[in-house]
Amino acid sequence: MTTHRRIDPYTLSRAAARDQARREPRNARLLEARSLAAYAPHALMYPLYLENLVLVLLFGGLQAAIDAALPEIWLTQLLPCALVVYLLEVVAHTAQGYGTSPPFTVDHLTAALGRALPAVFAVLLAVIVILQLERIDDWGGAFVALGLASICLPAVLGLLALRGAWLEAFDPRRWLTCIAAGGYAYAILVAMTAVALASVVGIAPRWATLLEGLPFASGFVAQTLQVYAVFAAAHLLGAAFHLQRDRLELKVALSARSDEEIETESVQEAVARLLALADAEEHHGRDAAAVALLSTAPIGSYAPRHWLEELFEGACRRPKPYFADTAGQRLVAHLVVEQQWSRALEVVVLAAQRWAKFQPASAAERRVLAEQAFERRAALAFRLLTAEHEAAGAVAHELAFLAARWRAERDGDEAAARALLGSLLPVCSGALQQRVAAYAAALDAGKPRRVT
Repeated sequence: MTTHRRIDPYTLSRAAARDQARREPRNARLLEARSLAAYAPHALMYPLYLENLVLVLLFGGLQAAIDAALPEIWLTQLLPCALVVYLLEVVAHTAQGYGTSPPFTVDHLTAALGRALPAVFAVLLAVIVILQLERIDDWGGAFVALGLASICLPAVLGLLALRGAWLEAFDPRRWLTCIAAGGYAYAILVAMTAVALASVVGIAPRWATLLEGLPFASGFVAQTLQVYAVFAAAHLLGAAFHLQRDRLELKVALSARSDEEIETESVQEAVARLLALADAEEHHGRDAAAVALLSTAPIGSYAPRHWLEELFEGACRRPKPYFADTAGQRLVAHLVVEQQWSRALEVVVLAAQRWAKFQPASAAERRVLAEQAFERRAALAFRLLTAEHEAAGAVAHELAFLAARWRAERDGDEAAARALLGSLLPVCSGALQQRVAAYAAALDAGKPRRVT
């Protein structure tokens, strides 16, 4: 059941900011992707966006310079801690639904070691185990350790990016979920991790060695290509996590419009068109035509409650009070049928604030709502519904009787109740006359006054 949406300016601001983020082209491509395969080409372009390309060239040159200054030291093959921190942030940022890049700030440099420590620890642990197995000539064990590390390390790093917690990142039970959610993006990362680890521990030639035969090949080219690859892989892994967010139980900041949001937007557009037509009729002085539009326009395939709520909210924002009067009557009629009494009484009060003479469209609706207001002690709604009851037609006497009961039972004013009953008794008839007489007698006898 659709409920009334109360207007909250902060909620509207957040919704506007979210819609603006969804319209950003790179975000839109990620949000509209139906599969990882469809999004993969965009992941390959990700490192080439200007803000990322600068970092790719910077870190590629930095790693090449470190390699040149400290050759043959395997520790230099690890990417700088600042880049590790940033790549973890790329994974998390993408998983939240953003195809854009998170800003690279001084904080990534100043806090790099501390924030990258869990990731560096995981990589160092894998390298040390493989090197120890090599040292004792256990090449079979070394290859097994290399394979296991290549499979597990991306899951550890991915969980560190998403959760930021050591215990979760090193929990093997969570690795399987991560691997399944990562899809072939995870397989690509496994292959890249295997090549990188193999080159670090000397099982395979390093990147620069693989490229020695190519023209203009150098350490800079090799390291730049490596940084490009890890940028693209980190973004692709984040996209995989975003697409599998339900499996990972991941709450994202930005996602494609849900069916409910699409329906809400569609309803708002349909109601806005109707109100625009009514505005045009009112502008040309055709008030009766505007009323006819608001009171008879078909709801179509939309949920009636949602559509009527939107119409009432839009009508209340119009300067002409009869817009709220007409839309309010239509909404109240629906709420009475659905027995949504609390909201129906609330609409009566809201509509009366725009049009002081507001009443439900039918006398029967007015009577049943007055009874509900009496039972629920909704004083303001009750007074509005029983005001000027003489003009209420067939239910005028019943409303007067309810008003008398309110005076006696709610206000404690028995004198006013007797006065109302005295004027009502001669003009009513049938069962109502009997009820009025019984109630008046109960008042005179000082007995309990509630009469059904």
